[in-house]
Amino acid sequence: MEPEYRDKLDRLCPLGGDEEVTGDLDATPERFDNQYFKDLVRGRGFLNSDQTLYTNGETGGYVKMYSKNEEMFFEAFVEGMIKMGDLQSGLPGEIRKSCRVVNARATATAAAPFLLVETKR
Repeated sequence: MEPEYRDKLDRLCPLGGDEEVTGDLDATPERFDNQYFKDLVRGRGFLNSDQTLYTNGETGGYVKMYSKNEEMFFEAFVEGMIKMGDLQSGLPGEIRKSCRVVNARATATAAAPFLLVETKR
């Protein structure tokens, strides 16, 4: 871990300190970009599990690649989100208003076009 960043984290999270403290996962927390990967390459991963993505032989190449090519990261992100959502598989599903509750059966309206896909019950 980069020493200056380690000092910053030690000040943010001292031993015996506030256990509810939060921190930013990268240097640009309010922007969607590839800064997270750039930070990992510089040894500035907020969580040990994040930093391990860079030091691990299987995933380190992806971290390097995405740190250098933001467009490639964006493309991979879209592909991953589609796979996780499985919204283009042709199988019945839905985009939930609340992830904890199945949507009520409804037809799409101009106000709620995301209800086009209904679940099989």
